[in-house]
Amino acid sequence: MIHYGSRHPAQFSNNPGRRWAMSSDSDTPQPGYDTCNIHLRMLGEDRTFTVPVPLGKRTLLDLLPAARELTGQAMAVAVDQEARQGRPISCASGCSACCRHLVAVSPAEAQDLADFVAELPAERQAAVRERFAEAKRKFESIGLLVAGETHGERGMHSSQGANHSERVRTLSYRYFQEQIACPFLENDTCIAYERRPMVCREHCVTSPAENCAHLDGSGVRPVTPPIDMAPVLARAGKRLLGMKAQTVPLILALEWSERNCGPLRQEHDGVELLQTIVEECDRNYDQDFESRSDYVK
Repeated sequence: MIHYGSRHPAQFSNNPGRRWAMSSDSDTPQPGYDTCNIHLRMLGEDRTFTVPVPLGKRTLLDLLPAARELTGQAMAVAVDQEARQGRPISCASGCSACCRHLVAVSPAEAQDLADFVAELPAERQAAVRERFAEAKRKFESIGLLVAGETHGERGMHSSQGANHSERVRTLSYRYFQEQIACPFLENDTCIAYERRPMVCREHCVTSPAENCAHLDGSGVRPVTPPIDMAPVLARAGKRLLGMKAQTVPLILALEWSERNCGPLRQEHDGVELLQTIVEECDRNYDQDFESRSDYVK
């Protein structure tokens, strides 16, 4: 399944028929890190993605750079495929309609964003925290948030819809309808860009940019992300830390962190953490290529 380089004591069996494997080939890794090649079948082809892996005892938060790199390279594959079919990406700097959508983040991302806010200078931190608070007050006033529910445990919800999927669509529509910008948006620029959520990294469109402002999403052609990384990280957190496999609305990230950050400080072997993330990217990792339903010859 995995063969990790000889510089690390962990050794795993290597089967060339597996869908994914991990190998280490960096001769001069950054201190405390190594470089790993992850082999995945994606969009009908076997591909290799190179990501940093932290060595020794690490937290799931320490694996966010690797997860970002993996989802970024996967999106580059999807974007390149769209471009080769005559559908280039239309997203550009200053285009921020998507920064007014409901964004769901994994627990690890919620904690990382809370840490980012805590690291800001006092005056700017206060401004960002007030934008979070103002957004929550607005959604409480229209019934998408319940003010009396326990902070750190509550979520956003809509009672409209016959089933869960319909209620989520209604919630997303009503959220976008309010046109409340992400608390990290300043002058149409993301101040947390380097640490922005996976959902943001995985969202791009090939349709005219002006269509993104349509409330009903008409005329918007998004690129399908090969990896939906936020749920992957949430499931990894459940396996390794015993956390709920849930995602958190971004505007609730700060209050969620205040109540739930403890498990995310647990340390595990860095390679084990990365292995779990990749396994969650491909739940059928233990089958040979030819045995898989998505195998393409």
